[in-house]
Amino acid sequence: GNYGELFQDATFQQTVMNTLWYSSASLFLVCPLALVLAAILNSPFVKYKSLFRALYFMPIITSVVVIAIMFILLYNRDYGLINATLRRFGIQPLDWLGSTDLSKIAVIGLITWRWTGHHAVFFLAGLQSIPRELYDAAMVDGATRGQSFLRITIPMLRPVILFVGVITLIGSVQIFEEPYILTAGGPADSSLSIANYLYRVGISYLRLGYGATLGFVLFGAILFFSILQM
Repeated sequence: GNYGELFQDATFQQTVMNTLWYSSASLFLVCPLALVLAAILNSPFVKYKSLFRALYFMPIITSVVVIAIMFILLYNRDYGLINATLRRFGIQPLDWLGSTDLSKIAVIGLITWRWTGHHAVFFLAGLQSIPRELYDAAMVDGATRGQSFLRITIPMLRPVILFVGVITLIGSVQIFEEPYILTAGGPADSSLSIANYLYRVGISYLRLGYGATLGFVLFGAILFFSILQM
């Protein structure tokens, strides 16, 4: 009965679409940004790599509540820093947290800031394990930097890319704190994730069976996409 209700539940369908937004942004925005950031840090011209690694990892060990409060201040419609910058360019302020169209973008902005540096550390470790001799040989053969990146870096990074892709997908499908604290899933459930909905029905409404059903569906989705990536 719970499964029958689940697949007719309009709120659940909305949370699936929202979660797909978060997963897509994590895979196709956060991961490429992290790889670019790691490639820059891996450049021989950049000094203090250990310091930058620590700085980029800081958002992960910072309380998500503190981060969310900071972003609430940034996104504030009346006195937030983002809207203050928009005003300088003659653009009307946007209601980032109160608009059904912008709420997901606001959450994605927080996700990007929080997780890009974390993934960059993994990519940086992978880049530093690639033998320098391969790049030297490619340079002797006349390869450009772009060709070396596509023909050497990406193939040699495949295990790291797979690992980061899997943990990114698992984490993004289970996303909870960012939308919960930033927008409380609103307005009108426009930013509500599956994990937020599971918490709502299972803990707030004490519908434990229905909440468990959501949990099994979430597990099945994670398992399917993880096998697909492998």
